[in-house]
Amino acid sequence: MENTDGSNNDRFLTLRESAEYLGVSPRTVRRLIDRNELVIHYFGSCIRTRVSDLEDYIAMSRFGRPRTKLYYPEAEGEHFSYEDRNQ
Repeated sequence: MENTDGSNNDRFLTLRESAEYLGVSPRTVRRLIDRNELVIHYFGSCIRTRVSDLEDYIAMSRFGRPRTKLYYPEAEGEHFSYEDRNQ
């Protein structure tokens, strides 16, 4: 199904193609699947991902929690020590 902008977001990709699309290794794609972070479709014994699902994953990753702020508060100008964390 082709969108109005000419892209084909409903196209199904293999794991290798999905990895190339995301810029990661196929092993990373399998890890995402194992953690239920990526939607997959089974066609018999073949696993496929939809381009639109990969784009949704990218969008969710973009708006995910800001790790530097949570784990490294000094990046925001605050001083942090492990002793502070345990109090």
